[in-house]
Amino acid sequence: MATHVIINPRKGEISASMEAPGDGTVVFAVDLINDTWQDYGYFVQAAGQHESKREHALRNRYLRAALANLFAHLDGVVTEVYDMLVDQRHITDRLNHGHCTLKDKMFAIRHYIQDRLGKRLPYVNLDLKPIRDIINHPSIVKPSDTRSADPVLLTHADVYALAISDLIEAGNQIHRWLDGACSAVGYQRFADTKGSIEKILTSLNAPKSKIDEF
Repeated sequence: MATHVIINPRKGEISASMEAPGDGTVVFAVDLINDTWQDYGYFVQAAGQHESKREHALRNRYLRAALANLFAHLDGVVTEVYDMLVDQRHITDRLNHGHCTLKDKMFAIRHYIQDRLGKRLPYVNLDLKPIRDIINHPSIVKPSDTRSADPVLLTHADVYALAISDLIEAGNQIHRWLDGACSAVGYQRFADTKGSIEKILTSLNAPKSKIDEF
């Protein structure tokens, strides 16, 4: 049996399994929050390539994947920052008082940065989030704007009306907002998976010539 050492570089945690298939010792460093951002960029670029070739089914497939990964990255980073600020007692955990949505967490982070740190975050528009929700739950109907007294109801058909330019603009706004929030509170948005493996290999005096990304 092999030994698998799994590193969570974002939290600085290490776990191991000595009953893995194969032989020897394999060290993994994985971070899904990192990968969802890279996946977003890959899929939105692929969607553009297929659109230029008028391959509409492939264009839509990659666009759905890009949107899902963009909001997965946003949710992952926001939740990590929110939990950190709760642990540091800078903000009160709203989960103790009921359901805490992604927007609730973003509002709490923004208020802390603005009111306590005296900094302002860039504007971010989350109008594409209902479309992401429909991708995750295709049978639901979502209001286009919860702030409106008479919002348009979105269905699965609206997923196919999504423009690549709208998704790219949403991605740019989310990128700037996350960078601003992480910089303000001292949180590292992207974990160094390769560096984490190199540190372990150095401590074990093991060669670093076989580090692969997957």
